[in-house]
Amino acid sequence: MIGYVQGTVQYLDDRSCVVLTTGGVGYQVFPTAAALMALVPGAPVAFHIVTAVREDAITLYGFSSADEKKLFLLLTEVDKVGPRLGLAIIGAGNVSQIIGAILAGNSAFFSAISGIGKKTAEKIIIDMRDKVKKLAASASIEAPAGGEAPNRQTGEAEMGLLALGYHPNTVKTVLARIESKNTKRAEEIVREALGLMRESPKK
Repeated sequence: MIGYVQGTVQYLDDRSCVVLTTGGVGYQVFPTAAALMALVPGAPVAFHIVTAVREDAITLYGFSSADEKKLFLLLTEVDKVGPRLGLAIIGAGNVSQIIGAILAGNSAFFSAISGIGKKTAEKIIIDMRDKVKKLAASASIEAPAGGEAPNRQTGEAEMGLLALGYHPNTVKTVLARIESKNTKRAEEIVREALGLMRESPKK
């Protein structure tokens, strides 16, 4: 199995790239959409690789870190989550954001990803919650106090603030300062949070 590839970007298309190694071998790698957009032909590149073997194909999925690779492997253990959907989840946020969404029970984070419905989003959270705890420790993420998940409106507000570019730690800190948020709509929580973060830098 191929576990790591390093070289230069030889070729790009809308889903993959070819990494040319110093030995003259070119490997076709399928990274996340965000990683693919950042690549430039001729530039150096390195990927942690997951090799998926089927009867009709051998596919290399590429990740920018070992933690991304570990999270992808855990995600693809969930029923209904194949490699392509797992890759889409990894591309939806950094490792901290994805694990944070699992530990917080934020199904809205996953259902916002194309190809994931409400039932699959909830299954990901249920199946992954215990599995990601070791990975969460290495990423310095803690489960919500008491194991309680925020309500849907708070989760949607958190997603909206992250989409605006605020750092996950800043978002969590500000949301913790908002009183009675469980009785407010997501847009109300976002407006109040933005008022508190006017002086806070974006990531």
